[in-house]
Amino acid sequence: MRTSQTSRRGASLAACVVAATGLILPAAHAAESDGIKKKLLVIQTQHHEDVSSLVAKRTFNDFAIALALDPEVEAVVAEGLKEVVEVAVVETAAIHPTIDKADVALATGKDHEANKAWGPATVAFKEAMDSYEQEMAHLENFDKYVDAMLSRALAYYQLKLDDNGEDELNKVLILRPTTVVDKRTAPQEAVAALKRLRGLYANSKTGAQAVLVKDAKDPQATPPAVVFLDGNLVGDAPVRLEHMLPGRHWVRVVAEGYHPWVEAIDAGPAGGVVSAELVPKVVANKTPEVPAATPEELRAAARTGAFGASFDAKARSTCDKYGLDGLVLTYMRSNGASYELAGFYFDKAEGKLAELPWAKMDIELTTMKVAVQELSREVVAAATRRLPGDRVITDSSDIYAPSTVEGAGVVDLRRSVSDPAGATTSEPPGGGVAPPGGAGHEVEDTAIYEQWWFWTIVTVGLAGGATATYFALQEDAEATGFRTTVSF
Repeated sequence: MRTSQTSRRGASLAACVVAATGLILPAAHAAESDGIKKKLLVIQTQHHEDVSSLVAKRTFNDFAIALALDPEVEAVVAEGLKEVVEVAVVETAAIHPTIDKADVALATGKDHEANKAWGPATVAFKEAMDSYEQEMAHLENFDKYVDAMLSRALAYYQLKLDDNGEDELNKVLILRPTTVVDKRTAPQEAVAALKRLRGLYANSKTGAQAVLVKDAKDPQATPPAVVFLDGNLVGDAPVRLEHMLPGRHWVRVVAEGYHPWVEAIDAGPAGGVVSAELVPKVVANKTPEVPAATPEELRAAARTGAFGASFDAKARSTCDKYGLDGLVLTYMRSNGASYELAGFYFDKAEGKLAELPWAKMDIELTTMKVAVQELSREVVAAATRRLPGDRVITDSSDIYAPSTVEGAGVVDLRRSVSDPAGATTSEPPGGGVAPPGGAGHEVEDTAIYEQWWFWTIVTVGLAGGATATYFALQEDAEATGFRTTVSF
């Protein structure tokens, strides 16, 4: 029987939750899915101060497990994050139409050569040579140029145009002093000419050429560069070119961040200097990289509702860093009669944050599992289908605003009190509530035992009773000789 990949991945988050909370999960029987799962980071539920941390933790556990067991997503917690390992990509050579044209001409010449059509062959090989020279700065395979030149020389010999053939063969020998031809197939005139030319160059001497490199825009700058002579790597600039045969050679300089540079030089008895002025490549201004948000920063955003463009940018970087498709954040508060749980989903592909429909559960948490299941389905729908455009938010959510009281006995500790002029004043220190009465002040509709004046009367009554008891005992003690002390 094949093990379900869904079960294995779903258990990854479930195992983390079990390890952290001691919860025991039922066996998962998630259905297999052939599609690619959306990988979501689930941030621990944050809560208002009127919600206990135990309630928030219990809610998160059930919510996280619901997501972990869903067959369409792969949910992970912060403890299970792993950075994506970047795989080095081998940069392919740039496309140069002229070099492509030269390659076609070279192949055409080879076809003519195979058919012994020597005249058309010389034309095709000449076309290839000319095209290669136009793009010599970008020609990385210099041997193709030499091949076209040598093939043209041999085709001339086949046409009995020995002078033309020797001229081309001489150019080949200058670039490749060790060139040999197959005596069994090459014209004997070509074999003899090659031997004669090699003898002529045997005692030739040329002066060294010094290759210097500088930035064309900044002459004081000397970018690191490598130097090629006739397609062969010589070394890092500055460098001296020595032991060249007399004649035309190609010097090519390559440096990172610069356009390649090439120049044809004539080597002779006198030495010289080759000055390569490299032109920097124009790089489009890149958008500054935004650092990824840490799990602590994501929890802080969920706790305070600090959403917006900055959050979206850092959330996207977080997804890139850890190979995520989205982030899931939740926030919980109490409205007196029930708990309200808001869910937020950030989608990497769209780079936006959406607020999902709130889930509600009773104070006793008897409806908690149903509520978190509903919210988990909303998250999965947003992640696997399309982000609900009408729920995209660019600012904070109403869940962070003072809640509407649904029943007696609950006072929102963040409620502000309006003065008669319509201005807003902060609540009393310590989270208390302004006393009832007075123009422009609202009186909370709370139970009598939660009114401040009720407990003031009770306290005064208890104190008065204790005082009366004390003096009564004092009088009895003087009459009987018995004394006692009452502490309160």
